[in-house]
Amino acid sequence: MTSVAKLTSALIAPASFAIVTTTLTKTNNWAIWGIEALPAKTTSTVSFGDLANITATAGCLANQIDIEECDPYARPFQPYVVLPARILNFFNLGIEDTWTIGITLAAIFFITITSLAVLVSTSWTRSTPQLFAIQALLALITIAPASMLAVERGQIEQLTLGLVVVALIALSAGSPRVKFIGSITSLVATITKYLSVGMFLPFLNLSLFAKWNRAALLGLVLSALFLISSIPDVLTAASTSGASQPQTTKSAFSVTTLLATILTGSDFSYDPTPEVVDNWTTIKLISYAIFIALLITWLVALRLYGSGKKSLPITSRAWILTMGSGGVLLFPYLLGNSHDYRLIFLIPLVTGALLLSQEHPLIGITLTITATISALTSASMIPTPNDFKLAPDLIIVGDLSLMILLSGVAALWLSTAFNKPKVCPT
Repeated sequence: MTSVAKLTSALIAPASFAIVTTTLTKTNNWAIWGIEALPAKTTSTVSFGDLANITATAGCLANQIDIEECDPYARPFQPYVVLPARILNFFNLGIEDTWTIGITLAAIFFITITSLAVLVSTSWTRSTPQLFAIQALLALITIAPASMLAVERGQIEQLTLGLVVVALIALSAGSPRVKFIGSITSLVATITKYLSVGMFLPFLNLSLFAKWNRAALLGLVLSALFLISSIPDVLTAASTSGASQPQTTKSAFSVTTLLATILTGSDFSYDPTPEVVDNWTTIKLISYAIFIALLITWLVALRLYGSGKKSLPITSRAWILTMGSGGVLLFPYLLGNSHDYRLIFLIPLVTGALLLSQEHPLIGITLTITATISALTSASMIPTPNDFKLAPDLIIVGDLSLMILLSGVAALWLSTAFNKPKVCPT
């Protein structure tokens, strides 16, 4: 495989993302992607609605105004906006800078995608046509509605994604100094979004206290200490975001949204029917039972698959990227509702799964297929200008795919967490 072919393939995903993002930010016609854009509250044509909450809070801090009433959209107060708002205020940035910061976040997203595409091209050892095919698949996920929703909202999750990817790649490196960078980066990622602590999932095994895992242990301890010190804010964020409230899969995901959507019927909106709400406790129990059933199915399949085959490379970069990204999604998935823009973490998950498929094709391909279906059917909010709308059955299939994917991530962790691994090349 030539260097030119590798370089060319690495351009597919970032170029696709750049073209689509540039077009949508210039036209502000997010409905083409089925995204219900918020009205702009700044001079910017794009709302960057979640970012506007942070920049407005920075303005309130500068003017010594009560920060709990600063959101331009009058949404409940979210504690996670305070720290970034203080940083913006320190640099004298406010709501008038929303456009610039929003574009900067999109640029960080672009750099992250480029880095992952380069990682794929430099790590792929199979044929050139296969490399171009998987790069095209990665490109498809980068321009999925969930990705564009993150851009339109100006979500800080774009920065968190970049930090998590850097942390996971650094922690999988051989150099102790690079691993230390991963420790610090993982802490910063957790500070930006609490539940990104799930990135430590691939390190939670019997080798956690081994010499080569000291950096991961340091990052985990620092992140845990930050979360413990932030428990009141974490609980407030969970409460005001409606994480525990009944919700369908329309622009949200959790272990309960699949069943809530099915029982609400084909003409579902953001909220389920009163009947679903009245029986919410039962629906939650059944939803967790379905997840556990899928988890057991995965464990049995992995047991059968592992018989006579080489062990899973749980210290490799492909594994750490797959499981770390999966952990970021798995934790909030089991704890409550999350907005679909968090599904941008499917991008590094698929990157890792594709690389994993070179040694373990059945596992890697299964994870890739379910993640791709989930990405392409997420964030379906409104019909497009051409009146195209994803069929409800397809959206339900996407939600089921996500449950299969994340139960698989949980099963892969459980099947390896109690096996002491040997260090293998990244």
